[in-house]
Amino acid sequence: MKKILFLITKAEFGGAQKAVFDLACALKNRYIITVACGKEGQGDDDLISRLNEQNVKGVYLNHLKRNISPLSDLLAISEIKKITASVSPDIIHLNSSKAGVLGSYAASQLPASNRPKVIYCIGGWAFNENVSNIKKRIYLYAEKWSARFKDIIVTVSKSDRELAIKLGIASPEKLVAIHNGLNQNSLCFLKKDEALKKLLPESIYKQNNKIVGTIANLYKNKGLDYLIKSAQETQGVIFIVIGEGAERTSLERLIKDHNLTNKFLLVGSKNNASSYLKALDIFVLPSLKEGMPWVILEAMTAGLTIIATNVGGLPEMIENDKTGILVEPADNQALTTKINYLIQNPLTAQKMSELAKEKIKEFSLEKMVAETEKLF
Repeated sequence: MKKILFLITKAEFGGAQKAVFDLACALKNRYIITVACGKEGQGDDDLISRLNEQNVKGVYLNHLKRNISPLSDLLAISEIKKITASVSPDIIHLNSSKAGVLGSYAASQLPASNRPKVIYCIGGWAFNENVSNIKKRIYLYAEKWSARFKDIIVTVSKSDRELAIKLGIASPEKLVAIHNGLNQNSLCFLKKDEALKKLLPESIYKQNNKIVGTIANLYKNKGLDYLIKSAQETQGVIFIVIGEGAERTSLERLIKDHNLTNKFLLVGSKNNASSYLKALDIFVLPSLKEGMPWVILEAMTAGLTIIATNVGGLPEMIENDKTGILVEPADNQALTTKINYLIQNPLTAQKMSELAKEKIKEFSLEKMVAETEKLF
């Protein structure tokens, strides 16, 4: 059997980690799989822990970190070379920007006889993030420079592939778009009342408000500050964010400054977070940057009406005003308007959620695995 080494920057379980997990588990009976990642976000429910439960080999790398650090990056390259030489994979499957740059360069330094095929999967270009122009230029240069070491570059949306061609990151022949795919049978949702009781204090639960919410790591790119601001101009609505992250303190301060303490709740991370989705009446993803977010597929499966920003692959998932609503990023007034519209027009909201349930059939795990396996 062929050997595959998956490499990803962080252990913390998010969208990119889910892609690696699903692929590794789907392929484990046909290939010898090893997954390596950095230690950021290491914990009982991280990527490696979940893989171990599925009898897939996973290892931590001490020096692979998200932030740029010359010393750590050099040490990470050395670590990646060592594990690649040890595993001797036929294919190295790189995921996320940092792993893509360092992993592809490390593979290129191996003897030609031991050099694996390099496949790089990017869930969303880092230079599209809400960072300084200097960082944007650095990220773009890194992608262009490292593309020479990659045999295939997989984007999760057609729009990201087109952008890569436009910016000259790689030739069209090297770039492939493969949508994320969801195993709907793996999802199990709590009933609405049960989910609400687990998420909300009893005093708020009994108020019988409409519930608007999202599942997101508390990062700047998720645009949660705009969702907080949008909450000011809604009536009879409670907002819930399931997730944790570095921006918690600043978001809590913003909630307090806008007098939304009892209206906008950061409930923290939850194991099997998608199981709580039916607690919501409306799902909102206010991201400033996205690839092809799994949580949208999960929200569609749960039968929720969705509002999301017009970024990344989201327009390929949501047909505006038909299977959901798209708004421009960083526009809290647009979020407010559309949230109020859906609350005031429940039949329209219901129709959108029904059509979204049909749309989800286009994004199956089987299709994602089959298209990925063709690249091997």
